[in-house]
Amino acid sequence: FVAAARAYAEVPGIKPDELARILWDLQNDAIEAGHVEDCIPILGRLEAMYGGDATPRIPGISRWDVVNSLAWYLATLPEGSDAQQARTLAEEGLKLAGEDRLQRAQSLDTLAAALARDGDLAGAVLRIEEAVTLAPTPQMAGEFEKHLEAYRSGIPWTTP
Repeated sequence: FVAAARAYAEVPGIKPDELARILWDLQNDAIEAGHVEDCIPILGRLEAMYGGDATPRIPGISRWDVVNSLAWYLATLPEGSDAQQARTLAEEGLKLAGEDRLQRAQSLDTLAAALARDGDLAGAVLRIEEAVTLAPTPQMAGEFEKHLEAYRSGIPWTTP
């Protein structure tokens, strides 16, 4: 998946919007195929695109989606963990979420994962408790409570 992303990025004349859509789809395909670790370099390339001058426009995909997803994988994949970068991106994601309840809850979950990976389990507990209160559905709250249990037990959350 990473090689495919590189190949698409080298196609002469490919438009940023088209490349961004392909990269987003590739990271989704990587997840479905069980190659979650491939999401980090793919999302890293996509995040750089969203941070540049010619921000891609993909319906339904904003900088928040990219930043939050990349932060999540950097915080929860043991083989790709980068707690500091995850924390920086997660904090940006929280700002980008604004008052959107769903995005804010997910951003707090991501920030909690980054804090836990960085060894700040108390901070992780505070953030995930806030995420639980904001969760728009009982299913999401239940998932956040699993994360809360892990952090209270001193264990950073790991993406399966």
